[in-house]
Amino acid sequence: MTLSPTLGGVSIRGWFNPAMGLEIKNLLENYGSPDPVRGTEIPRTKAARTAAALYALLFGERGEAPKNIDIVIDQDTMAGHWPTELRTVRSDVDGYGPVPCSLIRSWLTEAVLRRVVMAGSEVLDLGRGTRLATATQKRALRHRDGGCVIPDCVRPPRWSDAHHVIPYANGGATNLKDLVLVCRRHHHMLDHGWTLARDPEGVWHFNSPTDPWATRGPP
Repeated sequence: MTLSPTLGGVSIRGWFNPAMGLEIKNLLENYGSPDPVRGTEIPRTKAARTAAALYALLFGERGEAPKNIDIVIDQDTMAGHWPTELRTVRSDVDGYGPVPCSLIRSWLTEAVLRRVVMAGSEVLDLGRGTRLATATQKRALRHRDGGCVIPDCVRPPRWSDAHHVIPYANGGATNLKDLVLVCRRHHHMLDHGWTLARDPEGVWHFNSPTDPWATRGPP
């Protein structure tokens, strides 16, 4: 089996003997059932579900950021601002190359951060490790939210991430009132333009990036 980095992701190509191949095929097909059609959420293709099933089986639905990697990203890109000078834009993983900023943001949910502040080639500050959501906060979220807060989603707490309702890069605070549990799939959608908001009655609304008024069913 080979894994080849590409501009759009990582291409996996391989061969298994018949016994291994059938076991893997059956496992993935049984795990990757079709998505329900609700609201404005677009169901995934079979190929997309198979890829998600493989990832979920490897990492317990929840996934983890790669261990011990160096990421170089400029402040404006991290904050989601449109670049004014493309030559200065950085959103790279050491040893791999450019990756989407949204991917780096999703890794930060579970990351221990060690910053390196530079002026040109001179290191100004190294900082110290900071975990964005503590184990105590995650335990409280599990009891409070009971799993993914997206309406109709039934993923349990162990398959959910602590998500900043106001993005951390945009000034969101890491405290219980600004954190909610969302499953890996919906967390990915939130990193790619979907939004999550709570109305005065406490009902969560999951909004499409193309239709800000689109919401899904009751909580």
